[in-house]
Amino acid sequence: MIDLQVIHRVQATLLERKGAAPDSSYVASLYAKGTDAICKKVAEEAAETIMAAKDGDRLHLVREVTDLWFHSLILLTQFGVGVDDVMVEFRRREGSPVLTKEQPEPGIMSDCIFCKIARGEIPSKKVYEDEEIFAFHDVNPIAPVHFMIVPKLHIPSLMEADMSHQMLLGRMLAKANELARSQGLNEGFRTIINTGRIGHQEVYHLHVHILGGSEPLGSMLKRK
Repeated sequence: MIDLQVIHRVQATLLERKGAAPDSSYVASLYAKGTDAICKKVAEEAAETIMAAKDGDRLHLVREVTDLWFHSLILLTQFGVGVDDVMVEFRRREGSPVLTKEQPEPGIMSDCIFCKIARGEIPSKKVYEDEEIFAFHDVNPIAPVHFMIVPKLHIPSLMEADMSHQMLLGRMLAKANELARSQGLNEGFRTIINTGRIGHQEVYHLHVHILGGSEPLGSMLKRK
């Protein structure tokens, strides 16, 4: 049986490390490197867990799963997701379609972090909301102003979008100017839609980044 108090204490320590100097601990240095570095480490631990399972070494598997859980907690903390949020989802899955064979509501993903943010299940610094779209500030901004616009309908990426989504996608882009100006971006801004592995998409729920500030932004890609 999982001792949730232990996991709560671990996450509380992670929260303390998140704001510490990068050279004070391994966790602090990982947070300082950002989401990409944390995701890479989670992927590495997942791969090592698979290798341990294939080796059939029970002790090795337990250790690797523990490493995977630990780094997953780091990732959750990075996005402001608590242990209790995860447990709510586990409890919900006691009656999930996986067990009941019921079909989930179309266009909704129960385990998508942006779907949860749009539904208000995960706290966010909201910029705007209507019946079709949700805008909120990025938790790891790379510009003085950095927020995202997401559709409430779950679309994994722009590669999965088609002409049936044209009104929704048009709404997102048409709203970008008004929302950017509301955040003080009166002289322009950058719009980015990262798509798939090549586009370095981190969360597979279509989202538009809006970035800007008082000074011009740097180049997007370096010319070779």
